[in-house]
Amino acid sequence: MNRDTDAAGASDPAHEIGTRPEKSSLALHVDLSADSALWDRLPEADAIVRRALDAAARHEGPLPVGAEVSVLLTDDARIREMNRIWRNQDKPTNVLSFPGAAINGLGTVPMLGDIAIAFETVEREAAEEDKPFAHHLSHLACLLYTSDAADE
Repeated sequence: MNRDTDAAGASDPAHEIGTRPEKSSLALHVDLSADSALWDRLPEADAIVRRALDAAARHEGPLPVGAEVSVLLTDDARIREMNRIWRNQDKPTNVLSFPGAAINGLGTVPMLGDIAIAFETVEREAAEEDKPFAHHLSHLACLLYTSDAADE
């Protein structure tokens, strides 16, 4: 996954990861990157996450203009390290979220927060629940966006 896509999942070579991504239908900017080759096994992950976040945003109501969320598609080793550092839990987890700062009135773009999703844990949970991996991923992205919880 080396390109940003729009909310419908269409790849746009003009939007390499690290640049400002296309707006979704609700003006939610999703900066999505993958740091694990495991995600190459699910090429549609980018589109799945974006659709889930769009659905969650529609459910939550109007967003501030220019609202952004950052998503990292990673693996168990990286998310375990993040979980250890930020939550003092030395184990992998399916998803971590970090809420953004409150809008400060200075006209800056509202950063809604960061989400990290671990491939192996999501894959394992989907198998345990007898659900397709893509369905489980979509559910997690949507649930996390609408929840105040760091993870389940």
